[in-house]
Amino acid sequence: MGPTPGRQQSDGASIHLLGERFGNIFVGVQPAFGYEGDPMRLLFEKGFSPTHAFSAFYRFLREDFGADAVLHFGTHGALEFMPGKQTGLSASCWPDRLIGALPNFYLYASNNPSEGTIAKRRAAATLISYLTPPVANSGLYRGLVELKASLDRWRSAAPGHVGERAELSGLIQSQAALLDLADAQPAWGDATDTHIGKLTDAMLELEYTLIPHGLHIVGEPLTQEERVDMLSAMAEAAHGWSIDREMLAALVTGADPAR
Repeated sequence: MGPTPGRQQSDGASIHLLGERFGNIFVGVQPAFGYEGDPMRLLFEKGFSPTHAFSAFYRFLREDFGADAVLHFGTHGALEFMPGKQTGLSASCWPDRLIGALPNFYLYASNNPSEGTIAKRRAAATLISYLTPPVANSGLYRGLVELKASLDRWRSAAPGHVGERAELSGLIQSQAALLDLADAQPAWGDATDTHIGKLTDAMLELEYTLIPHGLHIVGEPLTQEERVDMLSAMAEAAHGWSIDREMLAALVTGADPAR
């Protein structure tokens, strides 16, 4: 029969499919699509075709494993971005050639409807939305907490206490340098006030940056603490409001916030 074509997930004799079978369920890892860079460009690379490993993966699901349906999980895969027509796909379009008549269900994050629509339109996917992780202020940790404390001490020191301020500015510069927020040399000298102001602004930005709070677990609602964090972050990001956490917690639980 000759060597196996292609180099991805192949030892020259076989194509390897990554996954594990659990009775009548196969949990697999979609192969790399063989195109480095922005996967959205696949939509416009009409001369591109999937790797042998990618094509073999879907043939295995359809024919060898004989799946009744496939569930894609994760934003996003490469099937729906394969070359072909944008609407009304035909047998010459790669998404249709790969998925065939296999029912396609797709667990998709609810904050990405635009790419979810591509999966519906180009891979005949039925979308099942799931929540995104709650967001919260990133806060400060370790060296950042120490740097903020030094900045607070510098601002609270009287302007006439030149020696104290000079000592603090040296400490602040070394702390900031360890965090890649400033150069260790040369000393700031007359520009100390400017550098302190920039560091203070940077610390505030870091402290109040919104970040995902862990990962969402499908089928589990947000905890009370996560809901409070989410509502507080939303109010601050949208309107600059700072809402009392105890009042938010009372509203979340349905308690009377006045009590």
